[in-house]
Amino acid sequence: MAKRKIEPHFEMPEGATPLDLDEIQGLLIDTIMTQGELNFAEQQSIIESSKWIFETNHKNILTDQFFKNLHKKMFQSVWAWAGKYRTTNKNIGVEPHQISTEIKNYAMTANIGLKIKLMIGSKLLRDFTTRLSGFILLQMEMVDFRGF
Repeated sequence: MAKRKIEPHFEMPEGATPLDLDEIQGLLIDTIMTQGELNFAEQQSIIESSKWIFETNHKNILTDQFFKNLHKKMFQSVWAWAGKYRTTNKNIGVEPHQISTEIKNYAMTANIGLKIKLMIGSKLLRDFTTRLSGFILLQMEMVDFRGF
């Protein structure tokens, strides 16, 4: 990957995962120079991925591989490292070597919760709104340990 000629200046909002220089080198859009431009590009990329996310009948969504595929679909037009777990330490989230284990633990816990709800006959799990809420909650949980 060729080095960028001019490095962008990102002012990380509170709670954002800080980007180091190597991670910034993975930015695929050379014209992005500000946090606002980056946010817009990421939002557009997520919108573009929504058809795959919501219109595909996904099997085994509570797996390590699905989370990687989801991240890749959401950010592949912005970041070269989309869909790959981070390899650097951050001041937030878990250590890089713990990411895969933490995701598998989360998935196992969520899977058990879904099975319990299904066993008691919850109709809400079959409802689109609940699926949408599930994807949103899943993303919020993933952000907590900053896997990407």
